Amino acid sequence: MTDIFDQASEIEEMQRKHALTYRKPILSPIGKCYYCLELVEENRIFCNSDCRDGYSLEQAAKERNGR
Repeated sequence: MTDIFDQASEIEEMQRKHALTYRKPILSPIGKCYYCLELVEENRIFCNSDCRDGYSLEQAAKERNGR
């Protein structure tokens, strides 16, 4: 019979394995901002921090909603 510490260790191990196997896709520069589609300088992904933060919030909402 397992005690609460063994159970906690098992849960921790499962979470660790999940975290190591799940990887978010890496965005590659496409010449446009991923959020507002404005043209950006070479090797940039977003035109400013507002777009970067907006994109992050949008992606987090999609994850929460299962999309």
